[in-house]
Amino acid sequence: MKLAEIVIMAICAMGLYWRNLSLLMVALFLMGLHSTVFGPVKYAYLPQHLGQEEIVGRQTGSWKWARFLAILLRNAPGRFS
Repeated sequence: MKLAEIVIMAICAMGLYWRNLSLLMVALFLMGLHSTVFGPVKYAYLPQHLGQEEIVGRQTGSWKWARFLAILLRNAPGRFS
């Protein structure tokens, strides 16, 4: 999965460097395809380790808010300076 991301981002970097809109559109499509194919894997992992009653409310919601919190903290201006 990570190798695919690296290749797609290399295509994106080439598109930015050469100012080629076609390469950027290909990279955008490939990242969308990558997210569509591999995104559900994280939700397929949860049922293997949790009971049925834990999945629906508490754990799936916790998984989402923790991920979004990590994204927000990563992008916070002036972090850890």
